[in-house]
Amino acid sequence: MTFSYISANRWLGVRLDLICWLFTITVTILAVFMRDKSTPALLALSLQIVTDLIATFSIALRMYAEFENYMTSQ
Repeated sequence: MTFSYISANRWLGVRLDLICWLFTITVTILAVFMRDKSTPALLALSLQIVTDLIATFSIALRMYAEFENYMTSQ
């Protein structure tokens, strides 16, 4: 049970990190292309919010997976 739990958690973490990296790269590319149409402060704020959102989303999803695991195992 422990091995499958750790394996599933690692699989979820790797996939989630991949999605987050792709989202960050997409927002960064859009910020570079939009630099003439928007203020630099607004673009920097959007990049900051994306990184904070990704960290929060990652933690929340892992906690939800652990909670669901505990609820179904007992």
